[in-house]
Amino acid sequence: MILIVRLFFLLISALARALREIRRYQKEFKLLIPRLPFQRVVREITAEVSMRSNLRMQKSAVEALQEAAESFLVNEFESKLLLLTLVVRLIANISYSGEPLHNSWT
Repeated sequence: MILIVRLFFLLISALARALREIRRYQKEFKLLIPRLPFQRVVREITAEVSMRSNLRMQKSAVEALQEAAESFLVNEFESKLLLLTLVVRLIANISYSGEPLHNSWT
């Protein structure tokens, strides 16, 4: 029981830390991934796909790809954080109800 409560408080502190980071990054309006490494990755992928090594891309196209990629990643992390909050609530309900864990899942 003590282990479950400890785990619960560890999850709560990790969740609170993640929420603080999300709020901090939402206040800023800058890209999370550095521009040049992202541009290198895009060039490598386009070279593999197109069989040509010297494709030229407009700066606005690379910026649009980067914003779309970051938006996708942020949405994925937000959904994982929501899932984590639901798991923490489930663990809290199970641990405070007094029932053993293995009986509550069935």
